[in-house]
Amino acid sequence: MADIFSLDGKVAVVIGGGGIGKALALGLARQGAKAASLHPIGRLAKAEELIGACVFLASPASDYMTGQIIYADGGRSYIV
Repeated sequence: MADIFSLDGKVAVVIGGGGIGKALALGLARQGAKAASLHPIGRLAKAEELIGACVFLASPASDYMTGQIIYADGGRSYIV
């Protein structure tokens, strides 16, 4: 994807977020507790905890990045 988008001067980057607590709380309380236990940090993310990654990717500091995934997942990607 990054190679195709770069032809038009666009970049392709992704934020790999872990489970978001609020989304799971909307009807999956039991599964949310299990999901939290799967993260080394011991809890699910708050949506606002991904804002820093979003701000970085929207800033000129990330202009040279493409084809990357920024994981903000409480360490979950490390143990999978």
